[in-house]
Amino acid sequence: MARVAPGSLPLDQVEAAAFLQRLTVYIGEPYFFLACRTCRVVVPISRIPAHFSNGHHGYGRADCVRLQTAWEAVYLPKLPHTMKSDGEIRDWRPPTATPAPIPELPVYHANRCLYKDAAGHRCTVLLDSGAAGGTSKAKGMARHCSKQHG
Repeated sequence: MARVAPGSLPLDQVEAAAFLQRLTVYIGEPYFFLACRTCRVVVPISRIPAHFSNGHHGYGRADCVRLQTAWEAVYLPKLPHTMKSDGEIRDWRPPTATPAPIPELPVYHANRCLYKDAAGHRCTVLLDSGAAGGTSKAKGMARHCSKQHG
């Protein structure tokens, strides 16, 4: 996607929403979130201005706020969405069945820490075989859990 000079993004709300739709991909059931097509990461709605105005994308922050507002007005009523803030990503519960890979997002082969604190927030640590100091993923996760969670 070619970069657009600050202030020259579409003025019409529908065009602005469509522009953001081209920068992102909507992942539907059972997930319901947006992902950046370039970075291949989940982007909560509240983080759209920060994500697309960083040095990597380089759009103006005010333009990104306008795109976000337009997208919410045009698409949010039609597209269920569960990832509106960073907290919702942190508290997100993955499906219990093993889901098929999402083509727009990378696949990581790792072990996820299953620890949850008293408030129900889960630990977000993922370990692959390299991160465990050369030991197996299971041993590396056991070491993480004993050090971090007791």
